[in-house]
Amino acid sequence: MPYNRYFVEIGRVVYLTRGKDKGRIGVIVDVVDQNRALVTGPGLKRKPQLFKHIRLTPQVLTGFCAGTKDRLVHKQFVDSNVEKIFYDSLFYKKLQARKIRENLNDFQRFKVLHLKKKMNTLINLKYGKLRKPARKAFFKKLAEKKEKIDALKGTQ
Repeated sequence: MPYNRYFVEIGRVVYLTRGKDKGRIGVIVDVVDQNRALVTGPGLKRKPQLFKHIRLTPQVLTGFCAGTKDRLVHKQFVDSNVEKIFYDSLFYKKLQARKIRENLNDFQRFKVLHLKKKMNTLINLKYGKLRKPARKAFFKKLAEKKEKIDALKGTQ
């Protein structure tokens, strides 16, 4: 089972990954059973969603219990700026980057590959330049230790 650091709880903000409402965000209002939760939100009908089809976010709305009416959930959703926080999150930015990458054509993928190779070459060159003095110092110390050991062996 995959590791997930967020718990399914009433008030947890979720991102829907499949179905008609794919790409929307909602709030868990109630847990139906071990496989489904009742989800609602602005622009969403209140309906059960499979846990397989939702991604839990770090945001939790507090102040309401199981089965809270949509009107109160929507009000708190808007008051706490859930959408703004979600759209500024790293998770959403990664989703957008993945979408852009999926829509690249062959030549664009080639350009990305070429730029990645260039970037990695530059990084490796810089790393090598930084590593070289450290390696020299290490081998110099190692040689000094060997000389001391040889000197001690020679006196015995």
